[in-house]
Amino acid sequence: MREISDCYALNVHGRTAWAYPCADFPLLEIHRDRGVRVRRTGVHGARGLAVRGDRLVFFGGYEDERDRIVECRLTAETIEPVAEGRLVLPDGSAVGRRQVVSRGPRLYVLGEASLEWAVLDVS
Repeated sequence: MREISDCYALNVHGRTAWAYPCADFPLLEIHRDRGVRVRRTGVHGARGLAVRGDRLVFFGGYEDERDRIVECRLTAETIEPVAEGRLVLPDGSAVGRRQVVSRGPRLYVLGEASLEWAVLDVS
């Protein structure tokens, strides 16, 4: 059994929690009735994740990848990247280093003045 010392991203929706811990960056799907499923990701440093069905989007990364989004498809054992790009705010500006909250199929990005939120919905 492994310990989780740092969780980079967490998402809770319905009866499922998704955790993305630092050690090797697996994705843990923790379901109330079905237990825990561990998938290898190949994605490092993301600080947000949105999930809808077999679709997953990671947001963030290290240094020049802070605005990175990686769209993936969930399989029984792994996560397969489908597309990669950059997330920008509604006005076209870079997201940069911002607070991110994940909930179900949505990523909420706190605005620079901490007065408004931008939302990415992967539905």
